[in-house]
Amino acid sequence: MLNPWKVAPLVPVVLGPIWVTVGAVACVRDHVSANLLTFAASVLVVAALAAAIDDTRRRKIANWITYPAFGWLFAVSIACSPAPESMTWLGTVPFVDMLLGSLCCFVIVLLPYLFGVGGGGDAKIAAVIGAGLGLKYGLIAVGSAFVIAAMAAILRDTLRRGPVFVVRAIYRRLSSWMSQWFLPPSRDDQGFLNQPLPMGASFFCGVVLTMTDVIPKLIL
Repeated sequence: MLNPWKVAPLVPVVLGPIWVTVGAVACVRDHVSANLLTFAASVLVVAALAAAIDDTRRRKIANWITYPAFGWLFAVSIACSPAPESMTWLGTVPFVDMLLGSLCCFVIVLLPYLFGVGGGGDAKIAAVIGAGLGLKYGLIAVGSAFVIAAMAAILRDTLRRGPVFVVRAIYRRLSSWMSQWFLPPSRDDQGFLNQPLPMGASFFCGVVLTMTDVIPKLIL
């Protein structure tokens, strides 16, 4: 069986140059966003996609996805720090911005995990996102992922149990927070409200929508 730890670190070596070369042609012909056509973008998008697939299949995000991706983004940022303007095709963010983005995104996703919500792999892929996008855009991508995951969960249970159940559960939770006189959520309501969110696919969507400037244009 092929060892992913031996393959994953080498994927950017093969895919990165192809991504940049094809992307340069696409950028000229179709005016594709330049943010999506760099070496760092290839590392981030592929890692987010692999995390989405792994999380969908196993409800986990493997370390062989997150660690090599972070290592590449870290190394590229260091390599570009002396003269970033001469290596724009690499697409890295400034080193300090990379560290701040990685740390903040990691902590934001780690906190729910410490309280029993989410997984450790979610925090690690969030750190990769922060390393690839920097502080501001990393937070936008991670925040967007939570919104997308919540909307997906609401839509799923609306189709399964009906809109009345979903609205009632959310209303009871919000009301119970505001006052003890309101009826608290039932056991079924708690099951819906405490269900794990599909974060792997949501992180991928957040990354793509941020890198293509869809979400930043809406909120900035």
